[in-house]
This record gives sequence, structure tokens and C-alpha cells, in this order.
Amino acid sequence: MELFLGILLGIIISYSLWYFNVLIKFMKEQNLILSKFESIDLNQLKFNKRFNEFVYFSLNDNFLFLDLKNKSITLFDKKSNKYYFSVSLNTNMTKNLYNNISEKFKSNIEDIIEIQGYIYSKNTFNEFNQVMTDILGNFSISKEQEMSLNKEPMLNLDLILDKINSNGLKSLTKDELEFLQKQK
Repeated sequence: MELFLGILLGIIISYSLWYFNVLIKFMKEQNLILSKFESIDLNQLKFNKRFNEFVYFSLNDNFLFLDLKNKSITLFDKKSNKYYFSVSLNTNMTKNLYNNISEKFKSNIEDIIEIQGYIYSKNTFNEFNQVMTDILGNFSISKEQEMSLNKEPMLNLDLILDKINSNGLKSLTKDELEFLQKQK
């Protein structure tokens, strides 16, 4: 019986030591995350872009992301190649930090354009638009080419054959008949 109690006591002590070791590691990790968020200097934060509910910032050599839907912050530390999440802390400090960032960059965050259900910051859209203008700026086509480009998406051989199969040859338009004749 004494042997059994000794083994049981040994198991309990081993488990307690393991548990406290895990708890200490967890607390150290939480303190590290907290210190990362506490060290964020809003004056060093630069707005990059917004896409849907995510706002991207650069912070010195690191990146910071705001999740507008969940009101959370993610910090990517390039040196350690790690992500730090404010939701793992759930403290007033991280909530205040989120609110301060949202308030400071409110005009950037709200200066958006919506295209087919997607939200972009206008600066991102304008940069993309400028790149496309630079690429296509000297691109010009004749009226004939423009008209043929406009017809092409509607004139698809497979779709025309499906239409014939469903509704007969008489259901085709003049353009579809001409397109079909050219395919021979």
C-alpha cells in the first residue's frame, strides 16, 4: 500500500511540475506578445492599403494588420518571422491600441472604392490604375478591331452549337450564322 501511495504521489508531483512549466512558458509568451504590442509607436505606423475588412500598415521593418470585422490586430515581426495576435491577449491595452490606430487612420481606412462587392482603398486602386495606364497608354485600336472585340465574347462556337441543338438552326442571329460560316 505504501508503494502505491508513493507512486501516486510521484505521479501527482510530476504532473504538477509539468503543469507549472507549461504555465510559465505560456505566461512568458503572453508577456512577449504584450511587449510587442506595447512597443508599437503610432508615429512610425504607415498606412499601406485596405482590402475588404483588412487594413495593412508598415511599421519600420514589420507589418501590422487591422481586422475591422473582428476588431483585432496582427503584428508580423520580420526578425523573428512570427505573427502576434491581439486576440490572444484580450486586454484593454490592445483594445485601446486598435481604437487609436482606427482613429488616427480613419480617413485612409474610409477612403475606399467598391468594385463588384470588393472594397479597395482608393490609393491602391489609383496605383493600379496608373500602372495600367502606363502599360496601355499608347495602345490604340481601329473602330473595326473594337467592333470585332465587342462581338467575340458573344460569338462562341460551343454556345452556338448548343443553341442549334436546343432551338434549331432558325434560332440563330445573322451574326451567329456569319460566325458559323467563317468556322468552316
